[in-house]
Order: sequence, then structure tokens, then C-alpha cells
Amino acid sequence: MAALIRFLLVGSLFGGAAFAGVVEDVNISISDWVKAGKVNAKLSAIGVPRRAAIVKRVDKSYVPVNFEFDTTSASYLEFARFEQNQLTFEINKVGGVSRCSTDVAAAARCLGVDLVLDVSKATWTLSFYDRARNKLKSLVKGPAGDDVGFVKWITTRLNYDGVILDQKKNYRLALVPPTVVAGETQVLLLDGSSAAPLIQPGTNKGAGLLVVKKVQGRYAILELIISQETTTASKLGDKIIIDRSKSAASQNQKERE
Repeated sequence: MAALIRFLLVGSLFGGAAFAGVVEDVNISISDWVKAGKVNAKLSAIGVPRRAAIVKRVDKSYVPVNFEFDTTSASYLEFARFEQNQLTFEINKVGGVSRCSTDVAAAARCLGVDLVLDVSKATWTLSFYDRARNKLKSLVKGPAGDDVGFVKWITTRLNYDGVILDQKKNYRLALVPPTVVAGETQVLLLDGSSAAPLIQPGTNKGAGLLVVKKVQGRYAILELIISQETTTASKLGDKIIIDRSKSAASQNQKERE
């Protein structure tokens, strides 16, 4: 992945690259930045998924799917807990039928998610739920995976690893997979990607190179070190691709210890 990121940057930044310069480390904690930014709620409004669930049709009703979360394919997305999903469906029953189970949009609305994977058929469907318009938009379909690969199936088709939330000088606040580690981990900023719920293969043009400075759960502070001359600011929802090699090595080291 590191080689891929460098290749993408050479192709997209060549002739227009500029070093962002050295500035003092951002003087704010991740918790304070997240609280001050108040940006998470805005992601769904611009079409960027934040929270996801998996559902399946049983007889004539949709029900939440239980699955074991595979940390090796962790995502920046937050997945609702199965037990909580079951309870939500149960307390919304009217006459023995849950209002959450009528269709995929109803399930998404009840569960408070904006991304939902329907695994009812041999072809799975990933959709974005627009809460403001109460509208479900199909994003991508593909052959069914296995029951322990739901997260990987989704992240592979989204074609990005995280989302930019805010910026301060050369620093960016981002949503990232919880397995990302601070240090030398490289991050590719994708050009013109803010409004896209997924990135089409072959369109991931690089706009800048960042490194991970701090990590707290699914939040990280990134430093922009190389960028196009036209890259003066990041938009809410800009997508990023992360070099997973160092994160994977760190995770393996922790497991050995």
C-alpha cells in the first residue's frame, strides 16, 4: 500500500507538488477537537456514511443480522450492536409486527444508520439512507461474501479508509479505522471526494500526502506534508486511503505480546 500511495501521488501531484511546511504540533486534544467541531452529524447530510448495519429478509420481514466483527478488516464506520438492534426492533412492534421490519429503509431509520447492507439474496446490496428525505439509495451490488466478512465486503466496495472532518492549518481531524497507529503511517487525500458516498475504482486521484500524528479510537489527527499547490483546504467528507502495513504490523506485535 505504501508503494501504491507513492505511485498515486507521483501521478497526481507531479509538477504541482508543494511541501506544506513545518508548523508546531496542533495544540488541541482529539476529544476537544471532536467536541468543538460538531461535524459528525453533518456527514449524513452531505451523503457520507458514518454508521452501518446489516439486515436480512426472513419470510416477509427484515431483521438485523448478528455477526462477529473481524478486527483485521476494521472500518472507520461504526456498526450498531446486534443486541441493541434486536431490542430496537422489539420495542417498535405494533400488533406483533415491528415497524422496523417492513423494508430496508424502515430498518435503517429505526437503527439510526445511514449505510445498510442487505444480505437477503445471493447478490448483496449496499445502500445509503438519507434520513432527511427518508430515502434509500442503492450504491453498489455484488456477489455474497461469507458471514465473517461483512465489514471487509463493505470497505472494499467503498474504496476508501476514512473521512476528513475538520482542519486546522496543516492538520486534519479524520475518522479512521481503530487499528490505525500514530507515527509514520501514510495517508493519501483523495481529490474532489467530499460528496461521494463511495469512490469508483480508478478515480482515486491523490491531492495530498499526510501522516498520522495522534489516534483516539476512530478519530485521528493527520498532518499534511505534501500537497498540490491548489490544495489549500479540505472539505468535510473528503476521503482518505491509509497505508495499512504499519497498522497491521503494530496489531500483530500486540497480539504476540
